[in-house]
Order: sequence, then C-alpha cells, then structure tokens
Amino acid sequence: MKPIDTPNTQDGSIPTPGSYPLYEYPAYTFDKKYENDEFQKKVITLDSGYHLVLAPPGCGKTDILAERVVRALSCGVSLDDMLCLTFTNRAARGMCSRILERLQASGEMSLFVGNVHRFCSHYLFDNNVVARDTTVIDEQESLSIMASIFGWKEGSYASNGYKRVLTNTIKLQHLGYMIANGCPKEFLMHTDLFRTFDYKTLFKLVSLDYTMENFAGLYNGTVFPKVDTSGQPSKYLDDCLQQFKFARKYQQYKEERNLVDFDDLLILTYIHASQHQDKLKKYSWIQIDEVQDLSPFQFGIIDLFTDHSKENVTLYLGDEQQAIFSFIGAKLATLEWLRERCGENMHRLYFNYRSPKYLLDVFNTYANMELDVDPHFLPKTNNLTEAGQDSLCIMSTPEKDAEVRLVAESVGNFCTLYPAERVAVLVPWNKDADQISSVLSDRNIPHFKISGTDLFTTRQAQLLFAHLQVVYMDSNMMAWSKILTGTGIFNEDSEARRFVKHLRDNYLLPSDFLNYTRSSYMLELYRCCQGEYVIFDTETTGLNVFEDDIVQIAAIKVNAGKITDRFNIILHTDKPIPAMLGGIVNPLLLEYERADKVDRKTGLCAFMDFVGDCTLIGQNVEYDCYILDYNLRRDCGDFSFFTVHPLYFDTLRVARIMAPRLKSYKLKSLLEVFGLEGENSHLADDDVIATLSVLDHFLGIFAANMQQHIDCLQNNSAVAELFRRAYADIYHGTLSRLYQRSFESALLVDELEQLYGTFIQKEWITANPKMQYIFSFLRNDVIFPEKTPSLKEQLSAHLLDITTYREADLCDSSCITEKVFVSTVHKAKGLEFENVIIFEATDGVYPFFDKKTPEEIRESARLFYVAMTRAKKRLHITYAASVSGISKWGNPYSIDKEPTPFLRHIKNHFRF
Repeated sequence: MKPIDTPNTQDGSIPTPGSYPLYEYPAYTFDKKYENDEFQKKVITLDSGYHLVLAPPGCGKTDILAERVVRALSCGVSLDDMLCLTFTNRAARGMCSRILERLQASGEMSLFVGNVHRFCSHYLFDNNVVARDTTVIDEQESLSIMASIFGWKEGSYASNGYKRVLTNTIKLQHLGYMIANGCPKEFLMHTDLFRTFDYKTLFKLVSLDYTMENFAGLYNGTVFPKVDTSGQPSKYLDDCLQQFKFARKYQQYKEERNLVDFDDLLILTYIHASQHQDKLKKYSWIQIDEVQDLSPFQFGIIDLFTDHSKENVTLYLGDEQQAIFSFIGAKLATLEWLRERCGENMHRLYFNYRSPKYLLDVFNTYANMELDVDPHFLPKTNNLTEAGQDSLCIMSTPEKDAEVRLVAESVGNFCTLYPAERVAVLVPWNKDADQISSVLSDRNIPHFKISGTDLFTTRQAQLLFAHLQVVYMDSNMMAWSKILTGTGIFNEDSEARRFVKHLRDNYLLPSDFLNYTRSSYMLELYRCCQGEYVIFDTETTGLNVFEDDIVQIAAIKVNAGKITDRFNIILHTDKPIPAMLGGIVNPLLLEYERADKVDRKTGLCAFMDFVGDCTLIGQNVEYDCYILDYNLRRDCGDFSFFTVHPLYFDTLRVARIMAPRLKSYKLKSLLEVFGLEGENSHLADDDVIATLSVLDHFLGIFAANMQQHIDCLQNNSAVAELFRRAYADIYHGTLSRLYQRSFESALLVDELEQLYGTFIQKEWITANPKMQYIFSFLRNDVIFPEKTPSLKEQLSAHLLDITTYREADLCDSSCITEKVFVSTVHKAKGLEFENVIIFEATDGVYPFFDKKTPEEIRESARLFYVAMTRAKKRLHITYAASVSGISKWGNPYSIDKEPTPFLRHIKNHFRF
C-alpha cells in the first residue's frame, strides 16, 4: 500500500472515503441543549422527497442542518451517500464542528460539507477531468493574465474602465465556451453581456444569423474565414471581434499552463458530468443552505449528482429576503422553481432565537411593508427584553465627514458601555470602510476591517503561500511565477509567467536552478541511467511513513538499460494489512499469506546490501524512501537511510516534467496513456518492471530533445545564478524540515512566521500587522498537530484550503480578539453582532442611484434588510444631509441627500 500520486495525497494518514473512524451511532434523540421547537423538529425528521424550508435570520438554521446529519446517521444513512452544500467555508466549518460535537467525536468525516465550487474542484481532480498539476487562479490573477493578453502593463487596469474591459472579456470566454459546448440556455452564465453589447449588430455586420451556433463559431474562430468584413464600419466591428479573439486566447492560455479559474470549476464539472451521467456518484441525501444565493447553473450541477429515486431526500434551505447576490448570477426566480419542484413540501421556521422583540418588530415591519412578506410568515420570539435608550437610534449629520466622526464616536461609546460585546459598522463601499477604519485608528480603537483587498490575497500572503506550494509540489508553475516576481528576479507577473512556460517547454523547472549549477534533474537522471542503478518499490501496512510497516520490498538492478539482478522479499509484520486498496481487494493479503516471511531486520539489511552504492529510482519514490528510513531506524538500530542514499530519482516527478498536461500520473495511467509494457498490480515485484518501462519511455524522449534542454540552461544561466543566490537557501531550508514532527506546535505556522520575517528582511514584502490574523487562525482553528504532526502532513491536509480562505472566514474564529468590525454589507452576510451601525443610509445608496428597475430596487431593499438583521441587541442607522467633495475634473461640489426611503415604515420604532 502506498499513497496515490495526487496533489491531495498525504504521506501520513490520508483521508479518503471509508478510511475515517467508524462511530457507533446511538438511537437519535433531539438535542436537549437547544430545545428544538415543533417546526424545527419537523424539518429535522424529513427523510424523503424534495423540501423547501424558508427561514428568516436567527431561526437556528445551522443547528437544524447539523441535527439532520446526526439523525440520518442514527437511521443508517451512510456518510458517503450524504452531501451538504453551504454558501461559505465558514458555514461549512461551523456545521462540521457542530456535527462532531453532537457525535462526541473528533477527527475527519467522509461527509462532504462545503460550497459548490469546492465540490466541483474535488470532482475535477478526483476524476482526472483536469491535468493533475492544474492550479486554480483567483480574480486578480485572471485580470493579470488578461492584461498581458491585451498587451497592457501590470497595474494599468486599476481604473474601473480598463478593468471592465478585461472583466467582460473573461466573462465572454466563459459564456462562449458554455455555448460552444452545448450548455442549456437557462444555465448560461454572464448573459448580462447580451445587454451590455449589441451582438445583434455585430452579427448583422458580418452577415450572419444571430444564433447560438454562430455565436459559438465566432468564439471558436471557425466563422472568420467565411466572413467578408471589407467595407464594413470598422470601429465597433474591430472592437467586438478583438474581444472574441482575446477571449479565445484566454482559454488557450489557461489550457497551455494547466490553469482554471473559479467559473471554470463549475463549467468543466457540468460538461464532464453531463457527458458521464451513467458513471456519476449519486447522492441520495442532500441538503443545500442559502439556496437564494445559488445560480440556476449551480442547481443544474447539483441535479446531475442527485439520486432522483423515491428514496432520495433533498432539503433546500434559504430566505428569499436575503437574496442579494444577483451580481454573481443568483436569481430570486430560482426560489419559484424550487417551490414548483417541492410542491406541498414547503416549510417555514417561525421562532427567532437571536433577537429581542423590539428588534424583531423592526425586522418584521420592514419585511411586511417593504419586502411584501405575508404577516402570517413572520417569526416570533419569546425574548421580551425591553429596549434601552440606545437600542434603536437614527442619527443624522450635516455632511458626510461629520457622519464618519459620529460613527467613530458611537463605536467608542459601545466599547466603553459594553466591552464584552461586538460592534459592526456596515458600509456600502470599500472606500467608506477605509475612511471609517482610518478614523477609528486615529482614535486608537482596535478593529478588524473586512473590505477591499482581502488579507489572503495580499502580496505578503500570496508570496508565503506560493513558497509552500512549490515546496510541496515543484511543478506548480503559477506559484513559481509569483516567487520569481516576489524575489525581484522579474518586475512583472506576466514576464515571470512567460519565463516559467519557456522552462517547462524545455523540460526544466525553476527548482533546477536552485538544486543544480549548470545542470538539471533530467540531465542528472540521464547520466545516472548510463551506468548501474536500482529501481525499487514497497508495499506497506498503511500510509504513515513514520509508523507503518513495510511488508514487501522488490527491486531490480539495471546496468545501461539491462536488468542484471532482482530482489523480492516479504517481511514479517504484526500490523494489520488493509483489506481493500483503492476499491479492490488488496493483493498483498494473499501474497503475505502464502509467502515465507523474512525477519524484519534481516530483510531490510539484505535490501540495503543489494542496493550497495547504486542510485535508487522509483515511482513516487519519496514515500518509499521515507518509510524505508523510519523502518530502518525502528528495526535496524541507529541507521540513517539518507546518509547512505541522499540521491534518488522519482519517475512520478519525471512524468510531471516531461508530460505536464496529463490528467493522472498513477503508474497504471502512465502505462495506458503511452501504451507501455508492464502491469500495475499493486505488488512491488510487478510495479518495478512497470516503472522501468515508464523510465525508458521518458528517457528516450529526453534524449531526442537534450540539446535544446542544455541550450535553455545555458541561455538562462544568469537568471539561474540570481535566483539561486536569492532563494535557494530558503527553499532548501523548508524542504529539510518537511518530515520533522511536533505534536505540540503547528509546524506549518512556525514555518510561515519564520518566512514572513525573512521576506521582510530581504525587502521582498513590507510588514503587514494583519498577517498575524492568518497565523493565529491557522494555528488555533485549522491545524491540529496531534493529528498531523509533520510539516509534510500539514501541507497535504491543509494547503489546498489555505489558498481558498478569505477574511470573512476569520470573523468567528478565535484569532480575532477585536470587538469592532468594519465591513461591507455583502461580506457581513451570515455574521451577527450585538451592536450594528449602518453607515450612509441615504437615498442614492439604498437604493443605489443607478438601480432603476423594480427588481433592482427590491434587491437593494433586501440588502438593507440583511444589514439590519446582523444586529442581536442594538441597531443604529446614520446618514448625512449632504455630501461634498472635488469631482474628477477638479470642481468642488455639494449634493443634498435624503435618508433612504427604506426607513419610511420603520422609523417610528427608532429614537432620533
């Protein structure tokens, strides 16, 4: 047994479905701690059919979703048949924590809890839909790539106008790709482009019928040769055709470099899953939270993975009054579709456990009068606490600067009067958050700002994460690009990306510059294979290199390509051998039963004698070498394997270098893709022969291209020297600590903190005090060293998630000691605070001045509702009677403002 060669593989205890602790689930009883009401109990016990549950804020949705999982387990539903989709990572962590608490258990579960994008990411990698070395890029990286395609300099797209051009072209790539691949019209993303651009005129200019087929042809470039554009009006036509051309280039750019963006995760999953429905894993027990925030396309994806048989139960839970994400494709009409699907299976929660009656009266009045909610559906509360003088206040100032000062003063008062409570200032725009944050800082009021550039996407965080990524897998091209820019070797990301691709095209990695002087991994391997070497493989009792036993060792000695000797033994072990291996019966069981077992010390020493001073080669050989090292230490006394054999070569790494776009690097896949001789039987003696076939195949390709490889090395020797001087010691330092263990300290965080100081000292980054939030969050809320003691195990378990965390994930974590938060309303959704101040509650902001249609105005009303309902005890609303400033043309202006019309039905509840 050995780990599969994927980015998610762990060299310690890898979590895969079925490998988790099995719990004895007791007969289900309702949790007395929470005293579920009759409406909650009904929802908890739903076990068949489609159900829509509508629940206002504060009705205990998270607890209900967790309780449903616990009850289903007690009724015999398998974790592997269950799927829990949430809107945020934060909600997923909260639900998992609650489930484990109710089960009185700790550890991991095979139950998937996360958002749709994360589910799709797992699907694409687990099913080899995308290349194994694929990197998921964020919005900023997408914009940077698109700017380079346009030929613009880095940062030139900072203004909204230029950024909009890039964003629309990225959107067109997704839209065009979906149309070209036959995605249903009702699922198409970014259809706002049809309103933004007059594509009908474009098609008329090129004498084409305005059809989906021709739209796909324009995107793919297949209709251009058939179109005569001479004599046509050129400006609009040229701009549109250029947009299609650059959208197509963006797709090609990503494909050539193994990149996908967040929309690609959805699109590629839908296309592949819809083409392989007969092979899909179907879930018979599904619950989906915050359904009002999901797009029709996301529901289309979920439906593909739903077991629609009579035994299926699918629960949709949401609140139509909190639908505020239309700008990312969510549609309120989706709830109507769900109502039709669920029919009579409509449920509501009627008790609010968060808010006192005086606050709930405000929320209910607003929901009834502004959002047209039927009074019969409004929640009730038993919390009859009376409002204080400062519980509900509307405050105005003559102008906006005074409003900022008023808010800061109010925050200070809350902190003085209620030091144990949290305060949130909710703003419409990032610039408002910056302004308020500045004033709070001037007044020495500690606070946490959630707006603008996310902490996890800052230069500091990105460079640190990139370092971890290349240490974990040195074929991550996007991470290398960030490091080459971050260390000052290149000035712009686009230059670094071009350079890394040039290296890859010549079978080089940036790590070659760090590990060798005027040589490379492939050159050293080629030279090694001209003489004598040993290919070996192990089969083991498990995946933990520190504690599991080697059961079988097989090896062949090769000289100049010819097998000259063989070695194969079965070692005695007291540890159990896993019955199953990757869904098949473990062949090692039978092999062990019928073989003559060799004493562990005798067998291990015999293998070392067989190897002698030969160089070792193997498939995923790092695992074999490290488990061999710890077995030798344990069974043969004070023996250090790496002292004797510091050099080894991995055919898995060779395959990544030589064939970077493969979707799987498993030994079996390599044999199949390249039509090579050999059998991947999961027995070591067969696997070493298969490994030799793979090695010979790639050595042949390399030999034919070796001069080109050497030329590339020589032509870039100056860059290599600069990079080696700047970064080699740091890179090798982390590598040397990968297999150190600590059961008390999170070594990954120790490493990050050390690197952070080093990077500042080298002036690669500037100090950012907020980085301590990331370190504290990872140390106290994410990484548990008793489960993953080594840096290698922690990277395997957490690196993928670390690169997807965002600031909002920190808010309910132990790392935030501040009591004051400044956030945009959208980023505050799902959070709750004792005290809330809504800033700039004026007409023109709520609703925003460009919101003209009834639906746009209704969404603005829902946004204001979301802001209000973050409050648990006190709600203050502020506005300024005028706004003044200097226009972009340099002229002073002053504009009178009115309070938001959304206050008209609730203002009598407030003190002015």
